[in-house]
Amino acid sequence: MKMRTKTAASLLITAALLLCAFPNAGAAEETAAVSNAVAPAADTESAFWDLPPYSEYRAEHADASAEVEPILIQAADYSRSAGDVHKEDYMGEAALFTPEEGSVEFDFTVPKAGLYLLTVNGAAVQGKQSSIERAVYLDGKMPFQEASVFAFPRTWKSLSGIQTDAKGNDSPPAQEEEKRWTDTVLRDRTGLNTDDCLFYLDQGNHTLRVESVREPYVLRTLTFCAPDVLPSYKEIKAGYDKAGYLPAKEPLMLEAEAPSFKSDSNIYPVSDRTSTATSPYSAAKIRLNCIGGADQWNMPGQWITYTVKPKETGLYHIAMRYKQSFYDGMFVSRRLLINGKTPFSEARNIRFVYNGKWQVAPVGDGENAFEFYFEKGREYEITLEVILGDMASVLGAATNVIASLNRDSQKIVMITGTTLDLYRDYHFDVLIPDVLADMRAQLQALQKIYDEMVASVGGKGQQTAIMDNVLLDLRHMTADPKELPARLDGFKVNLGGLAAWVLEAQKQPLSLDWIMLAPVGQELPKAQNGFSKELWNGVLQFFYSFVIDYYTLDSEGTFGRSVKVWVGSGAISGRDQAQIVRRMINDSFVSQHGINVQLQMVVGGTLLPATLSGFGPDVVLQEASGTPMNLAVRGAVREITDLPGYDRIIKRFDPATLIPYQLEGKTYALPDSFSFPMMFCRMDILSELGMKPPETWEDFFLMVPELKKKNMDVGLPSDMGGFLMLLYQNGIELYRDGGRRVNFDEVGALEQFRYFTDLYSEYGLPLIYNFPNRFRTGEMPIAITDFSTYNMISIFAPEIQGRWSFFPVPGTQKPDGTIDRSVTGGGACSMMMHSCKDPETAWEFMTWWSEAETQTRFAREIESILGPSARYSSANLEAFAQLPWRASDLRSITAQRAFVRGVPEVPGGYMTGRYFGFAFSLVVNNKMNSSEQMRYYTKLIDQEIAEKRAEFGLS
Repeated sequence: MKMRTKTAASLLITAALLLCAFPNAGAAEETAAVSNAVAPAADTESAFWDLPPYSEYRAEHADASAEVEPILIQAADYSRSAGDVHKEDYMGEAALFTPEEGSVEFDFTVPKAGLYLLTVNGAAVQGKQSSIERAVYLDGKMPFQEASVFAFPRTWKSLSGIQTDAKGNDSPPAQEEEKRWTDTVLRDRTGLNTDDCLFYLDQGNHTLRVESVREPYVLRTLTFCAPDVLPSYKEIKAGYDKAGYLPAKEPLMLEAEAPSFKSDSNIYPVSDRTSTATSPYSAAKIRLNCIGGADQWNMPGQWITYTVKPKETGLYHIAMRYKQSFYDGMFVSRRLLINGKTPFSEARNIRFVYNGKWQVAPVGDGENAFEFYFEKGREYEITLEVILGDMASVLGAATNVIASLNRDSQKIVMITGTTLDLYRDYHFDVLIPDVLADMRAQLQALQKIYDEMVASVGGKGQQTAIMDNVLLDLRHMTADPKELPARLDGFKVNLGGLAAWVLEAQKQPLSLDWIMLAPVGQELPKAQNGFSKELWNGVLQFFYSFVIDYYTLDSEGTFGRSVKVWVGSGAISGRDQAQIVRRMINDSFVSQHGINVQLQMVVGGTLLPATLSGFGPDVVLQEASGTPMNLAVRGAVREITDLPGYDRIIKRFDPATLIPYQLEGKTYALPDSFSFPMMFCRMDILSELGMKPPETWEDFFLMVPELKKKNMDVGLPSDMGGFLMLLYQNGIELYRDGGRRVNFDEVGALEQFRYFTDLYSEYGLPLIYNFPNRFRTGEMPIAITDFSTYNMISIFAPEIQGRWSFFPVPGTQKPDGTIDRSVTGGGACSMMMHSCKDPETAWEFMTWWSEAETQTRFAREIESILGPSARYSSANLEAFAQLPWRASDLRSITAQRAFVRGVPEVPGGYMTGRYFGFAFSLVVNNKMNSSEQMRYYTKLIDQEIAEKRAEFGLS
């Protein structure tokens, strides 16, 4: 009891101390802040976390009939709409355009109660080339969680065949979107439910609302109908035998790296040099000879389609040369479709088993090869779609277990805090009996998953090891709750490992070399060449590695002017990314500008020694923001302020992004990318606690004690970036006297430094933390971090999808009532070296590179290769607006961008961050006086700046 009283008193005192940081806030503002911080969240029937998952919804309606008649809804006959919804003629059809924001509602009548599939016929339109997403509501309510986001397909194709550069190496072809009408059956986009989603409808009148989540889409029809009942392969084979179909005689081979259509632009040809049997192959040149692999065509819902026209009517096997060397002891799965339809039930789940080498096998069930009947001259589309197959039920159940155990862990931490007393009896059986009961239930559920997994893969192994650890922890903790404190930290680590495994197992990587329509009965080609040929190939590869330069990607022009460009860091740190830049140069720069470009890939740290030795480039792309000033004061980087069109070109950027590259009225680089912090919030946890995202720091600080009572943390950067938020929001600049002195010793700065350090020394905010993991588990429901983290959480924490969002950071309220949300940002840049002999030519390249069209294309193609987690945050404002953010998220980012401040780079400025860190550590860790430490280190910083300015001849 004394401990609780002391803790409460300490929190109240600290809250009072921190509120003193805002002397302009009166009693009225304080009352409003308290109200805003702890007021109940807006009540909504369809909050994602209040909805049942589809599995529960389906079980609730398990007895409903699926023998129903179709209900056709013409999209143009809509009843109500919000946003720019309008009728239009699209590809010769009457259709309904739905924008990236808004909704459309349809009234319809159901003649018979039952379970219905919902099939949407629509087409993609020009947007930001990201996934098309819609939410579905029935009678004003979202029926289950998965209905919050249904994905609709885009169709992509290559503009040409595989391209060859000036050195004879292959590079991927450019992609374009194919406009076509597509029937989409609504299905869980995560793939954890392999069956199509069924909606229960009572007899009578209903409304269907389709709400835009991302990207525009054109609707033609929406159809509620009965689910398909597929025949078995045995029934299909019996039909072939009865009809007297005979095997064909002539095979048809297709190179897998050249599909006719695909679902994503990031499915592109890749190179394999592990086997000389891969077609085509070269020991000297890079050949893009297969498709798939570890990084593409591996997520549920992705597909590739091949168009074939057999030369002979008859029975064929569909054989493939494939490699699944990614999951030891496991299998990956694909759904086979012919002309958009699954031919029989077994084709819904085709397994590809593990082997370290390439394999050749016909499509089958592991015992029998399936036969397919094709007619001469008729065109067929063969589609392979990524699915989880038999792993779906395992991973879906494991996801539910992880979510439940995370909630249990969170409730335990609310009692114990993050630092547990190993010798204390917390009486968990009295305080949280419901949590212990749920942990026992999850133990049984996880044991069932484990047994199913072992049976599915044929034994224990690497894939079941992490489950062993979690099961062991659960057995000990539920058998004797006194063991909870000793095991909780390890349990959370193991649970995080299990979540990571579930995420990784959702990927279904597979490489394809070729696909063959092989006549039934004919022998298939061998998967490997002989040992002697492979050995000789290894010798050749070793020899060519000494004589062939794979790192210089010359353009294909023969013009008199040229520029040498270096890449190798930031967003252009790999060959695939560099190939994109090279292709863009060839497509839209070389011939239009009459300039050759020598594009070279270099490793990090190469620029300085190359510059000193006189062998450096003319232009460097994606260089760190601190480099231009560091080299410019030494005369190694050319200023660009006096070059043609400079005043026009810098209007492409927010002025804040240019500040790190400016000194003494001169500019030395153009920004390439730029990002800044935002506030991430677990909306489900805040709603449960009756809170809303804070608007001001008063709101933020008042929430901290409430969260601390539940043993939760908030995340605030403990580096200089976190401090600069408070500094700039209070009208204090980082430097004064034109960058000659740092402003840390100003009275206001000293006050803000004391408040900032108090957050960590008195309030107990964590100094170091794994934000994505703690955000995922709910231990840190609010944190301020770079907005690019959004994409990482979206991908690596799918179990909290729909439960979180991000907002502009809390701000400082001004006397006029406005809120200053200033933050600092940073990024990468492109710069011209002083050794460049033709500055006008180099400037022409830099101008082209910074154009909105160039930056937009680069951003989209980079994301198409690396996925959404690598989204490129272009500094070009027009290009950034074209990135594939959801409209609501883009609004939040744009609102925060209006308050972004650039951090000046000054000679000797590297000491600013270093000495700030020293002062911060001494105050927080050693309880030193904050003002004394900051004044002391301010003198040292000013001294370093003065010395460097004198060294480089600056007044």
